[in-house]
Amino acid sequence: MGNNNATCSICGKPYRKCMSCQDSKIKPWHSIVDTYEHYKIFITIRDYNNGYIDKSEAKSQLAKLDLTGLDDFVVEIKDKINEILVEEVKINNSKSKKKNVNSIVIPDSAIQ
Repeated sequence: MGNNNATCSICGKPYRKCMSCQDSKIKPWHSIVDTYEHYKIFITIRDYNNGYIDKSEAKSQLAKLDLTGLDDFVVEIKDKINEILVEEVKINNSKSKKKNVNSIVIPDSAIQ
């Protein structure tokens, strides 16, 4: 087999890929990543980046995958996964119908 000749696009670890043997026809993903689980992560991030899936769908897909070792993933991959997984806080100002007049808060019902 020989020495490692590739680096995983997800975790950054070196691995051995053999593009001349039958293995490359059976597992074409092996030219990009070292494991099939990392390939599923790769596909999810690719689809999210290209706009094929939205953040919610990407989060749902990542939740089903093994993200063991996330802290040791390639920085860009780790950052993208964290971006997808972070909960966004939405502030809804439409519920607050108060007007600020001279630093005194007066509800709409008092203004006629």
